[in-house]
Amino acid sequence: MVTAYPSAFGTLLKRYRIAAGLTQEELAERARLSVRAVSDLERGARRSPYRDTVQQLAEALALDDDQRLALGAAARGRADSAELPAGDLVAREPSAPLPPANLPSEPTSFIGREREIAAISALLTQPAARLITLTGPGGIGKTRLALHVAAHLLDSRASSGATRYPSTVFFVSLASISDSTSVSSAIAGVLDVQERGGLDLVHVLIERLRTRHLLLVLDNFEHLMEARSLLQKLLEACPPLHILVTSRTVLRLSWEHVIEVPPLALPGQSRQVISEAWSESEAVALFVERARAVKSDFTVTYENAEAVAQICRTLEGMPLALELAAARLRLFPPQALLGRLSQRFQVLTGGAHDHPARHQTLRAAIDWSYSLLDEEEKRLFARLSVFRGGCTLDAAEAVCNSAGDLRGEILDGVASLVEKSLLRQDSSRVPALGGDPRFVMLETIREYAAERLEESGASQELQDEHTGYFLALAEEAASALESLEQRGWLDGLEIERDNMRAAVQWTRQSGDIDRGLRLAVALSGFWMVRGPLSEGRQWLDELVVTDRGTPALRAEALFAAGKLAAADGLHQDAAELFEQTLALYRELDEKRGGAEATGRLVISWFLAGEAERVDDLLRQSEIQGRESGDKALLAVSLRLQAAIAVTQRDAQTASNLGEESLALYRELGDTKRIADVHQILARTAYAIGDGRRARVLIDEMLSLLHQADLDADTEEWLAFLAFSARGVGDYEYATHLAAELLVRAERMGNRRTAARARGVLGLLAREQGKYRQATTLFEESLAGSRQTEDLFGAGCALLSLSDVARDQGDAERVIELCEESLVLLREVGALVETGFAYHNLGLAAWYRGDPARAESLVAESLALFRKFGYVECVAEILLSAGLLALDQGQHGRAGEIFGECLMMHTKFRQHWSMGTLLENIAGVAIGQEHAERAGWLLGAAEAVRLAVGTPRWPALQSLYDRHLAATRSALGEELFLDALEQGRAMTLDQAMTQALDVVGMP
Repeated sequence: MVTAYPSAFGTLLKRYRIAAGLTQEELAERARLSVRAVSDLERGARRSPYRDTVQQLAEALALDDDQRLALGAAARGRADSAELPAGDLVAREPSAPLPPANLPSEPTSFIGREREIAAISALLTQPAARLITLTGPGGIGKTRLALHVAAHLLDSRASSGATRYPSTVFFVSLASISDSTSVSSAIAGVLDVQERGGLDLVHVLIERLRTRHLLLVLDNFEHLMEARSLLQKLLEACPPLHILVTSRTVLRLSWEHVIEVPPLALPGQSRQVISEAWSESEAVALFVERARAVKSDFTVTYENAEAVAQICRTLEGMPLALELAAARLRLFPPQALLGRLSQRFQVLTGGAHDHPARHQTLRAAIDWSYSLLDEEEKRLFARLSVFRGGCTLDAAEAVCNSAGDLRGEILDGVASLVEKSLLRQDSSRVPALGGDPRFVMLETIREYAAERLEESGASQELQDEHTGYFLALAEEAASALESLEQRGWLDGLEIERDNMRAAVQWTRQSGDIDRGLRLAVALSGFWMVRGPLSEGRQWLDELVVTDRGTPALRAEALFAAGKLAAADGLHQDAAELFEQTLALYRELDEKRGGAEATGRLVISWFLAGEAERVDDLLRQSEIQGRESGDKALLAVSLRLQAAIAVTQRDAQTASNLGEESLALYRELGDTKRIADVHQILARTAYAIGDGRRARVLIDEMLSLLHQADLDADTEEWLAFLAFSARGVGDYEYATHLAAELLVRAERMGNRRTAARARGVLGLLAREQGKYRQATTLFEESLAGSRQTEDLFGAGCALLSLSDVARDQGDAERVIELCEESLVLLREVGALVETGFAYHNLGLAAWYRGDPARAESLVAESLALFRKFGYVECVAEILLSAGLLALDQGQHGRAGEIFGECLMMHTKFRQHWSMGTLLENIAGVAIGQEHAERAGWLLGAAEAVRLAVGTPRWPALQSLYDRHLAATRSALGEELFLDALEQGRAMTLDQAMTQALDVVGMP
């Protein structure tokens, strides 16, 4: 027999009114009743309200369906009855009204998480998502997020009245409960449910909740896992019920939807933090707000912005850590606080005393999670701290259980640590080699685990295992980098970069120099391609400076360090390293290594302007190679002599030496060097004007290169060939070669080479007058160079952008870009590029009306190129020197300069600048009153520009217009047009003959 008990209508009405936040007067107004009527109903003076009155009150209170039924039943003096879930027919209390929502007030403002709140709220309105677990490590902000999700749902209900939102929310804190059997009592206490008549409390809860559309928030569930069965019963028996749980451990219930709470969004890597922190970086916004709570005048300034940003990055956006750090600003400014975060567990203490004990220090927050692990999990947790930036499951098995002393499966242990929020699967990066998932710890948790590892006494052993594992991986990758599979290996090494750094660091710390040298040498190819070059140089320099390690390994390390220095434009440093390498290889009688070191030394000396030393070494190496029968050394000497002969436009010598070296490399079976000689011979063909032969040789070279991907040498070959094609005016083919370089670089993920390839493409676009396209390419080149910390590449990109400004006559922009470029170019000792920066600054001075300074800077540039024998560069600077003289009316001096320049252009076949040269020799002609020749040369220049595709710089347009106007005036319109037409019909050789006559050259 089920007995019903009547509810007090007045009591229920008052409870609903208070929950809605209304006074009696406000309710009366909304319900269109008198205040006296509302008061009488609540006091019980009126016990039988009319049906219309009840309906008006329900609408005014925005009650949901369940609440309307309860209010109506109370008005009629009865309540609906239903069977208990177990089917027992026992007496029970009717469905009594619930207390109002009990979300606790919060002492501090809530920052960010808008996306998470919206996503979780949307999920909770879905009938199928009735149990959601917010998981994550201690201090990540699960509780605050849950509270704001609940508040958002209540606000949505109040504003829309939609029944898909819960009618009310109850928050149950479980942190102080130690017994899983007490969870039902905690929930009952919040819901104001009392045990009665021997009825099981769980049944009473079910009776109260089974028809209620509400949200139950259970906070800190991780230590009460045995209470999961209670949640299962509630969900099964109460269809409208939704439960939101916060827990460091997932519940593993079939009902469960797990959401991992992420750290707060971090600031970017720039000083934009000042203006954008509060809109784009939740971590900075939280830190600043909490800082102002302890230091009211705190603000982010230009001086402390980077320190604030770096504090947030160091603490990885963990709210608890940020709040504890902000509290320390009472003692330390941001810069000093940042320096102390290397000891974060000692610094981040002293949380608010009204917080739970586990949130008063950073260490206590992790202690709580650690205490929930069993002994096997604790050992694995500590051992995983040896990895930096995460690891694959294979790596964890190889390093953490090399002795086989962990009884369980590593997979199970890792899965358990993931479920307990001490480890997380990292889906933000490309899977490592083999496609295995990666697992990573927040750095704060990793440091805690490292302390536990140190306490165990196994730290050194684990570091050794870790180093051995990653040394084997690096050496396997080094071999693969010579194959077509290198992109996958490069991506794999990129992901393991932090682990590789830790391994190299450990070899130095432990004195294991041989393994350190092996590891650094194995990684040198990776640093060459992915950068930063400075990192590789630093590690290699620190290892070789110890003067320890076996001689063969030291030689390899010195050679690798030299290659990295050369790639960074540090040619003098590279030469010193290659000299040491060569000396060691000679001691070891290592002929092939000695030959390679010789070749690298020659190139470094050449680029450092040491022409005499280059000649001496090449002669000595040729003699030594021929006398000793050392084919490798002889081939290197001949190949490099051929390459130098090409730059000096000695085509016959280049061809003879190149063919002899090619035969030797074929005997040696050195495919890479065979391809190298092909590019030298192709440049030789361009030098003598045989473009068809050049293309055949380039095609053969590319065919050879398709057997392997780019390295530092082959990227230069394609760039050299693109410049050679451009020199004879074949911009289409030059662009094809530069694009080939870019495609190959991007295919293998070589960001440094891709950046430089964009620089070549930008130069080709600029010379064809495509300034917008060129600017885009140069800016992309600059960004790529900065990303890989390629100082030389960044300096070149800035210089190239100044070329765009120079061509267009923007003096201020030229000066700005050149000054920024020179800082980088001087740092790496880039002589050629430094000379061109002086040249551009000289032209900027000319544009600004300062001819004296312009002449001085151009002369300084010219002297540098003459000193170091950069003949092609001399020709380009001479052209500008002639322009300065011509602009000042110094026609004789301009003619002498243009004459020398013309001879060089004739020798080097620099068609790309021939239009400018012919136009300005026409200026000399008109100044010398040779008007007809001036007209011929202007017409010839027009034809050259049309054939080559290099329009006039906008900055030189006014000078050209002066020559044109003077020639027209001197000849008259009819003769002027006739002279132009005759010039257009001339061959290039005929035009150059006329130009030579003008400047007085034979």
